[in-house]
Amino acid sequence: MSHRSDVERPGNVVDSVQGLIPQQQHAPAMPLWTFLVDYDGGNYTGQGAGDTFSQACDAWAAQLRQGKPLQRRTAAFVKALLKAAPDPAALNGLQNVWCFTGLFADELFIVNVVLTVEAISEIAGLPRASAA
Repeated sequence: MSHRSDVERPGNVVDSVQGLIPQQQHAPAMPLWTFLVDYDGGNYTGQGAGDTFSQACDAWAAQLRQGKPLQRRTAAFVKALLKAAPDPAALNGLQNVWCFTGLFADELFIVNVVLTVEAISEIAGLPRASAA
């Protein structure tokens, strides 16, 4: 990307989100992170749980390896994603949203990462998806 006025490089990459997650009444679950990937005309969405950004990336990568969205190229794609992941940029004006980019097979990929609320009772007008 040549113009990056909408992003800000954090001084300390997203290490821990303990202060960002509301305390729950029951045993606390690890925060859920949603990964939205744009690559070579395709969009790939996944989630990973982790107390840190790094843990969530590892969980998400494991899911990608199982799902194999790019068939034989999935393992190499996951490697490229994880290589780019340690340097996310916080998106200005948004809470709990980061972005990172990289190259795979000479094509740009863009990954938006959102720290996701796990449990919501209902949002008016939106259908509720079942857990996988």
